Amino acid sequence: MKQNYATCLPLLLKDEGGYSNDPRDPGGATNFGITLTDYRKYIDSEGTADSVRNMKVAAAWSETFADPTRLAPRLNQHGAEILREAGFSTDEIATLERDGVTRATHSPQD
Repeated sequence: MKQNYATCLPLLLKDEGGYSNDPRDPGGATNFGITLTDYRKYIDSEGTADSVRNMKVAAAWSETFADPTRLAPRLNQHGAEILREAGFSTDEIATLERDGVTRATHSPQD
């Protein structure tokens, strides 16, 4: 398991642990596991979804610290890329999208 950590963590962090703002989520906007509700409770009572989206990483995941240079990805922003890296072809990804298995954003390269 440990030997796969360095490979798997970057793939995981492309879509997990980042920003989402699903209207079905009762906690509101969420980034790095912190909901807007908690942000307002513990950090800033007047915080907004943008406040949550613009938060910096506050944890070390390994011997090195994360230093994000861009905002957290949108839901499924890297879905097709992750599926390609997992070995799926462009046609297979299109089939998964068509069948409703994923809403991965399809990009032109295979």
